[in-house]
Amino acid sequence: MSNNHRVSPTGRKAGYRRTVTVATGSLVTQSVTVVTAALTGLATTDVVCVNPTTTLAAGVGVAYAMCAAANVLSVAFINPTAATIATSNASLRVDVRKYTA
Repeated sequence: MSNNHRVSPTGRKAGYRRTVTVATGSLVTQSVTVVTAALTGLATTDVVCVNPTTTLAAGVGVAYAMCAAANVLSVAFINPTAATIATSNASLRVDVRKYTA
């Protein structure tokens, strides 16, 4: 297996880790619900990895996460079940890797 990885021409910079809480509300049957949270320092060129710090409600998953705009984290929750799932808040660990444009 090769260790040849593509890197930005100017390279990867340092990253950081934060914990954020988002209000997920009710997740409608067989749908994706996108919620946002403020995350100071987040840039559209950053790469984010999101993991829940506690167990999510049965049937709920994290579909993807991204920087929607400067300082705005966007997280999509998926409900593939045949019923609406009532949730409240989700605590998420966010790992951010900074890249230069």
